[in-house]
Amino acid sequence: MTNKTEDIREDDAAWDAAMGFVLELHETPEDPRLIEQLMRWLDEDPSHLEAYQQAEMIWALTGQMDASTADSATEYEPEVTDSEPHKAEVVPLTIPKQVSCSTSDSNTAKTSVRNWHKTLVPAAIAACMAWVMLPSMNLSQVLSPAAITTAVGEQKSVTFSDGSTTVLSTRTRMDTRFDDTRRRVSLHSGEAFFRVSKDPQRPFVVATAWGDVSVVGTRFNVRAGLANSLVVTVEEGIVDVTLATETSPRRLQAGDRLTLSETGEVALSLVVIDQIAAWRNQEIIVNNWTIGELIQELERYQPGVTTLLGDSLSEQRISGVFHLNDPLAAMTAAVAPLGGQVRTVGPLTIVSL
Repeated sequence: MTNKTEDIREDDAAWDAAMGFVLELHETPEDPRLIEQLMRWLDEDPSHLEAYQQAEMIWALTGQMDASTADSATEYEPEVTDSEPHKAEVVPLTIPKQVSCSTSDSNTAKTSVRNWHKTLVPAAIAACMAWVMLPSMNLSQVLSPAAITTAVGEQKSVTFSDGSTTVLSTRTRMDTRFDDTRRRVSLHSGEAFFRVSKDPQRPFVVATAWGDVSVVGTRFNVRAGLANSLVVTVEEGIVDVTLATETSPRRLQAGDRLTLSETGEVALSLVVIDQIAAWRNQEIIVNNWTIGELIQELERYQPGVTTLLGDSLSEQRISGVFHLNDPLAAMTAAVAPLGGQVRTVGPLTIVSL
């Protein structure tokens, strides 16, 4: 079955043409024939205006839209007839101000857009981040002490020297130190699910910048440094969480979840035990999330940077089960019923109405 996102990326001629105009106007912002050609193209179809707006936004995100171009820009309003539907603007459209030009040359060559990605993608990568696409995988290792990391979309299973195990989610970084008196894991960022072998003489501690999680033997999930600073969810047994701002531990039992927000607020809630760490099965279970929250979570499994345009789309709520092995398809499935769409340009993913 053809992926809808791939169709948008590969077959949308209007999008490619729009990006070609943006790139050429950056090189020659006062070319009268190019400006005239752009204006004629914008008047041909309302979808051209939207495509140009989004292409211009992407060009601005890469940091390539310089001050001279912005200063010489002016708003453009295409000619509207009664037969043309109104198109909601995504971002303000600007084009270089017109200069006097001759319209006698009706055979102006079409703008070439075949190689626009050769210019944009390197700039976008430099402006955003370096990334490597790796397939999802499971590895079993016996490590202590050690540094452990996962790449985008990767899962990694690790067996510690005491028999305890952990599964690391995407974009996770931790290191371990086990000896005769302690079992300590430092979770620097990301998410991991732990199954801890009982050893009353050596408590198992997961240390984060926002607090420590201490157990003797149990199963629990820890998420650190993402949308919320710290989230601890218990599947089995008892877990003590000592936040960095508190002196006394908070005790959690099976089904309990503690969430520490970026603003320092602490919330306790109950969760369905069978749904804890569903990411281990390449799933995300969503219950009345906003689209913005869902896209932010799916971005963790997608290389590069994801941008969500439009507050009205971001605040829409959704419930369901989404598959993490194809985050682009999951994004499309979430926003398509609302009239949204997903586009990709190199490492950039744009979700919009």
